[in-house]
Parts: sequence; C-alpha cells; structure tokens
Amino acid sequence: MQIYHWAIAAYGTLIQGRPENVLGEHTSGHNIGSIGISFIGNFENPGDMPTQAALDAAAWLIRDLQRQHPTIVTVVAHSYFAPGNLDFARNQTMLNWIARF
Repeated sequence: MQIYHWAIAAYGTLIQGRPENVLGEHTSGHNIGSIGISFIGNFENPGDMPTQAALDAAAWLIRDLQRQHPTIVTVVAHSYFAPGNLDFARNQTMLNWIARF
C-alpha cells in the first residue's frame, strides 16, 4: 500500500501509506499534484462495491484533504485515466456517493 497515500479498509479504517508530501505511484503519468487513495478489497466482479463504512470514510477523508490542501479541486477514479481497465460505471457510482458529502 506504499504506492498510495491512503488506504481504506472495509470497516472504514483509514491507513496512511506514503506521506502526502511524497510523490505517489498510484496512476501512471498523473501522480504529480495528486493524493492516491485506495479501497482495500477485490472489486473485480460486477456489483462488487466497498462497504458503506468504507464509502463514508472515503467521503470524510476527501473532505478533510480538500480542507488541508485547497488546491485539490477534482476527485477522479482510476477509470478516468484508463477506462478500459476498470468498470467505469462502478467507479462513477462510488464517486457519486462520495460527492454527496
């Protein structure tokens, strides 16, 4: 998990990986000026989603990061950069849930 700055476990536990001031390795070609967050788990099957607790923790973390780093104005999923590699609809559903907060 050291390629990400934050990881979120199923029960909503936040785990810090890299310090936020260290360049991440989470999205090739798009790491500068970004903070990498990962849900822990296997979400490869259609319909698989992080738990409600994990989504709530992600929403809290993103709001907190945006307060600490006012230059963060956009939140995107991996599928934004590589739509063929991940389920775009599922990632969009997660982002829509998180954006409600």
